[in-house]
Amino acid sequence: MYSKYKGTLFVAVAQDDKNKILPMVSDVVEGETTKACLFRLTNLKRRVTPQHDICLISGKHNSIKSVYLR
Repeated sequence: MYSKYKGTLFVAVAQDDKNKILPMVSDVVEGETTKACLFRLTNLKRRVTPQHDICLISGKHNSIKSVYLR
C-alpha cells in the first residue's frame, strides 16, 4: 500500500470444487515481516483450514517463505 496509508494487504482465497475463487481472509498488516506472516498464517490454519493437504501459493517474499518452511 502506498501514499498516506502504510502496511501490506494480506489476502487469502480458496478455490472450490467448481473452480470458483472464494475470498477467505483479508487484512492490512504492519508489513511483510516474519512475525506478521506467522500470526496470520497460524490463525488461518487454526480457524479456517484445519485439514491437511492444503496448498499455499504465495509471493516470494522471504517472510512468507520463512514461516511456510517451518
